[in-house]
Order: sequence, then C-alpha cells, then structure tokens
Amino acid sequence: MGSPEDAARHFEDGIEFCRSAGYGPELAWTCSDYAEMLLDNDDPSSGSRIGDSKKAMELQDEALAITQQLGMRPLTERILVRRKILRASRLSERKKGRTSVRPFFISLDLCVYQCAPISTDSPTRYRVG
Repeated sequence: MGSPEDAARHFEDGIEFCRSAGYGPELAWTCSDYAEMLLDNDDPSSGSRIGDSKKAMELQDEALAITQQLGMRPLTERILVRRKILRASRLSERKKGRTSVRPFFISLDLCVYQCAPISTDSPTRYRVG
C-alpha cells in the first residue's frame, strides 16, 4: 500500500475532477472515502501528518448534502453510522482519561450494499439480497 500522503493527493485530484465534471455520486463517494482515510490516520502518536478530523467532518458534510439531494440512502447511512461510532469512541476515550483517539471500525460494506428493505413501511427491517 502507498503512503497516506500519496492517498491524500489522489483523493484531492479525484475530488477536483468530480467537481469540475459534475459527477455528483462519484464526488459523494470520494469525499466519504477521503474522510474515512483522514479519520483512520488521525492518531497523533503515529507520527502521520495526514489525520485531520476537522477536514474529515467537512468532507462528510459535503458528501451528506449530495447523498440527500440525490437520494443515495446507503452512503448517507454509512456516513451517519461512521459518525456515531466515532462519537461513541471519543466519549469512551474521554471517560478513560485518554486524549488520543484511534476508533475501531467494523466493515459496513456488506450491509450497506447487500441489504434491501423488506417493506416500505418498516425501514429498519432488512433482507440480505
């Protein structure tokens, strides 16, 4: 794998390209993935200069605005779940008296991409498909 610094440059190029070409869904995914990379590298003890939780939140906000406008529910849910996990992790770390946070994340891709609502009146029940 490449360095986080290289990944950040590629994400920046991808975001610029998607914005200029008007590729809304791709821009939302790129912003979301870039935010995840920034959050995953937001550990002061690692020595990485890439982690930036403020920029990650801005990217997530942009992605959420696009997903809600275009009706991209799976990505909307993925971002919101990521934020809940991050908040819970930070709260847990504060209770333990730790200052740096390195959240543990499970992969949500299987659920996000392979679940479909069973009925429209019950959005919380899913069928794996």
